Amino acid sequence: MEHENPTLFNLMDQLLSHYLYVRYPMMPAVEDADSIAEALTAIGENYLDIHNRNREHDNRKIIQYMDEIKMCEALYSTIIEA
Repeated sequence: MEHENPTLFNLMDQLLSHYLYVRYPMMPAVEDADSIAEALTAIGENYLDIHNRNREHDNRKIIQYMDEIKMCEALYSTIIEA
């Protein structure tokens, strides 16, 4: 991903960093790494308006992580601004 689309990679890296910052010390389960990666990719593509793949997010876990990552991003912004 880093070489294929560096902008998307940087956005996903930033989203993950903010997500983990807000959640610390309660980290997600290791077995959820694939779901988190899918959620980060979907959010990043949505934010950058990339529509090169048809994605149907019917997996509840991915949708749950997408919502949680977006919420943590909003919380991170309020933490940093304070």
